[in-house]
Formats: sequence, C-alpha cells, structure tokens
Amino acid sequence: MMGYYLIPKHLHNLTPDILATLCNAFDADLSNKEDSKNEVERWRIRIDVHSARECVSLEDALKLADFDLYPNIHKVFKLLLVLTVTSVELSKFENTMKKIKYQNVQLKKEMDQHTEKLETELIKKWEDLHRCTEKEEKDLSLLIGSLASKKSEGEIKAYKQFDTEISNVYSMTACSEDTLWITDFKVLQKVKIERSILKIIDQKEIISWDMACTPSKDLLLADGGSILKQIGDQTGEVTNKKVK
Repeated sequence: MMGYYLIPKHLHNLTPDILATLCNAFDADLSNKEDSKNEVERWRIRIDVHSARECVSLEDALKLADFDLYPNIHKVFKLLLVLTVTSVELSKFENTMKKIKYQNVQLKKEMDQHTEKLETELIKKWEDLHRCTEKEEKDLSLLIGSLASKKSEGEIKAYKQFDTEISNVYSMTACSEDTLWITDFKVLQKVKIERSILKIIDQKEIISWDMACTPSKDLLLADGGSILKQIGDQTGEVTNKKVK
C-alpha cells in the first residue's frame, strides 16, 4: 500500500511521483493536496529532528503524527490500520472457509466410502442368503421326494382317534395299556381309554416340560428346574424329587 511510504523507516523511498499517486489514492480523505505535500515535507523534518527513522510500525508512526500538526498523514495511518485489521480478519475468514470446505469434502468422501462399504456388505449378505435359500429349497425337494417314495412303499394309517378337552396336546405318556397322561404344558390330565372316548380321571394345573412313568406307574414331571415332581398313581399326591 502507498501509505506505508509515510512510515519513518520507508520515508526516504517516497518520491514525488509516489507522493502524487498517494494523494490521488487518498483524495477523498485528504483536506487539500497542496497542503498534503507541504505536510509531508514538515513530516520529513520532524523525523530527521527526532531521529525517528527506525520507527517501523503503523502504531508508533500514528503516535508520532500528531493530528493537529499532520492531519492528513494521521488520517492515512488510521486508514492503513483499519485496512490492516480488515485484511487480517478477511484472511482469517477465508482460511476458516477453506477449512470448512476441506472438511466438507473429506466428510463427503468418508460418507461415500462408508456407503459403498455398506452396499458391498449388503449385496454379499443377500447373495449368501440367496445361495442358502436355494440349498434349503433343494434339500426340501429331496426330502419331499424321499417321503413320497416311502409313502408309496407303505403308509401308516390312523385307525382310531380321540377327542380331548385340551386344545393342543403338547406331550403324553402311557402308564398302562388303557391309562394316559396328557398335557398342553400348563394343564395335566390323567385319562382312561373307554372305547372311543377319553374319560378324565384326574386333572391338575401344573407346568410340565416333559414326563415319564416309573415302573410303579407313578408319573415324573420336569418343569424346567432341578427338582422333578412325582404324582402317585393311586393317591394322585404331588411330591418333589431333587435330582442329584
């Protein structure tokens, strides 16, 4: 900037041409061009008299340029300070915007890479699932074919069926030829086969995961814990049997 030629350190480089250009540049801010030229000459004397040629900063030059004695030079220095601060702030703003732009580019790049990775993994999983499904369909077809073949060799037919009051029979076991224990997991029934019906002999609300009859025809129940429940065949009494 031309105004820096007025700083004592650079004042010796100020030529008449540069001074004319300087006056034109700050024309709107100077009171009178001719006064400005005379003011510069007084400013040179001021610097020489006070041996201030080592002054290099705008702040120090502004302190030396008393407004009453050097109003135009004082204005130039003030404008230069404002422009310097503005330039610094503008530079900071531009750098910040560059950083934001760079971060946006990097973020977009990372997001694209992450999206591409997810798409690749999804396609791979879909292909694996498709292959697995095809294999299962093939195995099922073979199984159906095998069952159809066995059915043609000799079918197992039900010759009698019984209706129960339990809607979904979960498990059953026989303790004698005509006596059964049946359960839907929550309700346990002891029934006797009489011709084509099942007669309920005993019923208990008790959880049963599995059951089996003992040689003495008592019933053992497993309810998911470490203790088995025993139901007497004759008494119907429920007792606990700890598994060791």
